Amino acid sequence: MTIDDEVLEQMNLTPEDPQRVVKTKPRYAKSKFNEEQLEAQALGGKIWVKCVSENQPWADGKPLRFWEDYLILVHEAILLDERRFAVILKPL
Repeated sequence: MTIDDEVLEQMNLTPEDPQRVVKTKPRYAKSKFNEEQLEAQALGGKIWVKCVSENQPWADGKPLRFWEDYLILVHEAILLDERRFAVILKPL
């Protein structure tokens, strides 16, 4: 068996081209809330969330600090909830 044959044999073992870059969109979990549900609880289009990430995600034009509560827009709250950066607080 020659070196070329060995290389071809190894190439056949690889199911796809290792040089090819696979581009996939990240899949985020779905929030259990939707905008209609939260609009009923919203205060002027905003809702309370608690930041649960130390990565300082941004909302309402400012970075959120870990374990602090913020009043932000409903659609931003849903995005942060889906990405597990914040949790939506239910009003008492």
